[in-house]
Amino acid sequence: ALSHPDGLGPLILMDTGISRSELLGFTWEDIILDKAYAGIYHSTVSMQDPVTLKYYVYTGELKNEYRERIIPFSQQAVTRLKLEYQKVIINGKRKNLPIDEINKQFVISNKKGKAMDPHNWSNRNFKRFMNDLTEEHSIPKLTPHELRHTRSTLWFNENIDPIALCMVGGWCNLNMPRKLYIHSNIDTLKEKLHRC
Repeated sequence: ALSHPDGLGPLILMDTGISRSELLGFTWEDIILDKAYAGIYHSTVSMQDPVTLKYYVYTGELKNEYRERIIPFSQQAVTRLKLEYQKVIINGKRKNLPIDEINKQFVISNKKGKAMDPHNWSNRNFKRFMNDLTEEHSIPKLTPHELRHTRSTLWFNENIDPIALCMVGGWCNLNMPRKLYIHSNIDTLKEKLHRC
């Protein structure tokens, strides 16, 4: 993910545990690189017009009030984000725009800097990354949402504070991560209960 052309999205997903719609809702002004965090303020989804039945990409409000939050990045993710930002400014097709206009554009974007369709991103960019990854390493193919599950499970197994887990995951309580995301095993539970 650190060097793959399509690796930025999967790296952020695995690093932060955010959802695909939240990832695709990031603009450059949402990310504070010098302090290594981002604010989650919007999500990008594919919606269907009820009259024309045509699909369109919509960026707007989050699912609920708990989903608006700040997410810290690892140093590896910050390094990759800095490289991508420089690439957009220096080498990208948007190089003639002023910085404030570039900052309003999406981190994971189409060629015009606009929000990317979630299905297109998954079927093109994420799939290409995952195919290359599984070809190089003997691991199963995962979906973007499974990266959210994986990050939550890893944090749980690393004894992250449950309130911090809820805060970074955007949950109001531990019910959702306990049901869907946290896949513990007996060894982890023994360690957490000091029964090793």
